[in-house]
Amino acid sequence: MDVKKLIQEQKDYIVEVRRHLHENPEVGLKEFETIKYIEGQLDAMGIAHKYVQNGGIIAEITCGKPGKTLLIRADMDALPMQETDDNLKGPRVCKSKNAGAMHACGHDGHVAMLLAAAKVIEANKADMKGKYILIFEQAEEIFGGIAALAKELDANYHYDGAWVIHLKASMKSGTISVDAGPRMSGPFTFDVTITGKGGHGSRPDLANNPLDTFCDIYASLKEKVAVRANPFYPVTLCVGATKFGTVGNIIPDDLTFMGTLRILDWNKVGEYWTRELMKTFEDCCNKHGTTFKTNMYFPRDMAVVNNPVASRIAEGSIRKILGDGGVASCEPWMASECMALYNKRAPGLLVFVGIANEAVGSGADHHNVYFDIDEEALVGGAAVTLQYALDFMDFDGSFEFTPDKIGRAHV
Repeated sequence: MDVKKLIQEQKDYIVEVRRHLHENPEVGLKEFETIKYIEGQLDAMGIAHKYVQNGGIIAEITCGKPGKTLLIRADMDALPMQETDDNLKGPRVCKSKNAGAMHACGHDGHVAMLLAAAKVIEANKADMKGKYILIFEQAEEIFGGIAALAKELDANYHYDGAWVIHLKASMKSGTISVDAGPRMSGPFTFDVTITGKGGHGSRPDLANNPLDTFCDIYASLKEKVAVRANPFYPVTLCVGATKFGTVGNIIPDDLTFMGTLRILDWNKVGEYWTRELMKTFEDCCNKHGTTFKTNMYFPRDMAVVNNPVASRIAEGSIRKILGDGGVASCEPWMASECMALYNKRAPGLLVFVGIANEAVGSGADHHNVYFDIDEEALVGGAAVTLQYALDFMDFDGSFEFTPDKIGRAHV
């Protein structure tokens, strides 16, 4: 099969799909028209599919020759952001028509690549091996669709490997990374209310100010991350929101704060930080005469770890399509991805596809109003996806993989 030729023939289709989705973005769990559009494309290809409520679309292609089953996923949700008219260079080739919504992470490109690969697989399935489960996931940005999808997949499907492409703004267009090992962090979300004793600002000595407790908690956690974190197993801390008071001379009873801890290797340090966070809350509250309750305390064993055998296979796939120069290596990304759940069930890869190209104005970071895509990179990404599918089916060795049953509880 001439993969490069077959995917190059789909270039106009890839661009068409990407631009349609980019102009019509919908945020997580509100992807109503996006779902209709993708289902329409699958119907036109003759690919069987079903919709999982608040999860996404699961499509299936069974090929003419026996083989393994490969799951390939694309996410479809946009972000609640207002897109700029220009990217890093000048006017965009296409722009969101929905105020307050923008494909600022590349999910429009993810869907375009998967649909193009699906189109070629369906057209050539009589001569291909195995079976393909194609996932179009809702609400990846907020982990809103993965629970329903995981439940459906666990109940009714089996797959031997997983492949998820994610565009990467920090990598140059024409390069792809399939590094083995930890790739993205597990998000540890917390929402905590501290309760003290309110009072008047003129007599703080008569109050137990929850702000004092919060300041102590925040400083203590930052110090622990700085000096107690194992430097070989990174962790990052962010407190992104606080709710406290309305006037300057009144000490309220309560303060609520929300944030995340990102952990790259849960097997090594996840338990330690789960315990350490709680201990810090308790110690600081005891010190200041306050109490706390956790509105949300959700340590998730959801770091994305690439299977080393699959990584070696994929490096060969990249070289076949893009040559030796197409294989890139990049540092782990401390953001988080639902891909972790698929990787816990089967040997899988989160694949970073570079999109930075000064000539077209792409390269702004993800979740940035100037974010844009080099559409040419999507052609390479779709081609490598299809090539890996073929190479995965031809591989007859061991992936040296054991399913992580513990992780199933951490959806």
